[in-house]
Amino acid sequence: MSKHYHLRGSYINVNRMLLISFYFFIAFFFTLVHNFAVARETNGRDFQYYAWQSLTRSEIFLSGVKESDVFISKYQNDAYETNAGSFFWNSGIRLTYLFKIDLLWPEFNKCDAESECILPNVREKVKNTVPNLQRGAFVPVGRDKNRTDDWINLKSLPGALDNSRIWFFDPFLMTTTTFVGYLAPFDETKESASIKFKDLRFISIASTPNPEFAPSIASVCLKLQQADFDTTTGLYRHYWEVPDTLTSTNKRYSSIPDALDIRRVEAGTCSLGENK
Repeated sequence: MSKHYHLRGSYINVNRMLLISFYFFIAFFFTLVHNFAVARETNGRDFQYYAWQSLTRSEIFLSGVKESDVFISKYQNDAYETNAGSFFWNSGIRLTYLFKIDLLWPEFNKCDAESECILPNVREKVKNTVPNLQRGAFVPVGRDKNRTDDWINLKSLPGALDNSRIWFFDPFLMTTTTFVGYLAPFDETKESASIKFKDLRFISIASTPNPEFAPSIASVCLKLQQADFDTTTGLYRHYWEVPDTLTSTNKRYSSIPDALDIRRVEAGTCSLGENK
């Protein structure tokens, strides 16, 4: 009888060990999958980080941008260091600020292009919002004889932004392997916030020499202007511009518009053969 119970107990212990081993294997498997996913995400973030470095160091893409200019962005994200501080460090150009668009128009997400609402007075919005960026005098003026005032205080003075150019700017991943950015000056003659569409420039950045697609903005296929190789990051940059005429496949416009509402500035893709 004791031998019977001994065998039964051994059988139960073996089952328990197998069950524990099975749970351990499952936990190990999911931990491994999670770690691979984190590693892939980290690699993706690394690419996005280096592409941002490449974009902000491109003199071609940033041609015409001057100190004290203003950038306004839909996708600005401090988590990816796409901010005015990082921009200044990389480019040497000190912007007044790189605004997330809802800082200027809190109603932006509720005010689509098809509605009757407008996004007015971009320069006045900027002037009225800049003073709100002041976070206090962290360094007393007396400790720095060369500093007369804080940057934001200087940009808040009357007339300080009268000659600053205001740009619509956005950098983002278009695909997992291509980082893009567009930049266009605002057309301040329009009632609602709009860009000078024909002055828009677009950059695509990838680790391979050939672009995987041709970009479009508002369904207009962009034209490849030139390309270069960034030796610092090892990435390839392609520069695109708005064409003089539309392709025959475009059904949205009868001709290239001079101005475009910022809510219609949406990136897409075209075949590489278009607008060459």
